[in-house]
Amino acid sequence: MARLTAQARRALTRERRQQIARAALEVFSARGYGEATVRSIARRAGLAEGTVYLYFRSKRDLLLAAWEEAAVSTVLPSLRRAEAAAPGTEEEMLAAVFRDQFLTLMRHGAFFRLVMHRADVDAEFRRRVRARLREFLEEVMRVLQRGVQRGALAQLNPEVVVRALGALLRGLVLFDRYDPKPLFQRYAVEEVAREVARFVLYGLLPRTPRTAEPSPGGRR
Repeated sequence: MARLTAQARRALTRERRQQIARAALEVFSARGYGEATVRSIARRAGLAEGTVYLYFRSKRDLLLAAWEEAAVSTVLPSLRRAEAAAPGTEEEMLAAVFRDQFLTLMRHGAFFRLVMHRADVDAEFRRRVRARLREFLEEVMRVLQRGVQRGALAQLNPEVVVRALGALLRGLVLFDRYDPKPLFQRYAVEEVAREVARFVLYGLLPRTPRTAEPSPGGRR
């Protein structure tokens, strides 16, 4: 049997870790942290329990991997697509980024609330989430800084903007269930995403209408 190359082994490891992380996300969402077990996650992934331990040392590691799968892995690809968008399509692309985030948060709302609770009661888990979140936020800030350097974005403080936008997106979805008139029950996700994109791009002030170009004869 042919031996795997180093590149093939790395690809297989990434694929297997993602397979387990997705299974962990499903199990934690359905059972919560206390009732979830490594054995149940292995079963959901279609693997032996010992195989899971080859990639993750503990249930805490699995929770962190599941959080990364749900929260981190979807954001940067969306941002990079928006970064590569043609001029004049900023509103459309930003709305698409927000829509993707809203759908992710809606799909895994119970899991994200579980993660927030676990970070409150588990200091080591909180430390590791903060470390990973710091790396992630730095990458998002680099995307914004490149936009500023190209002149595609206004001068801003990327650290403040990134954190404010993250809180805005999470709050809209995760706390919507407590609203007496839930937003996402009354409006389509695409409409909410579009309005939030417009708010971020243009603010609350009315936009100045374009002045009609004069005709060649001086008439309008």
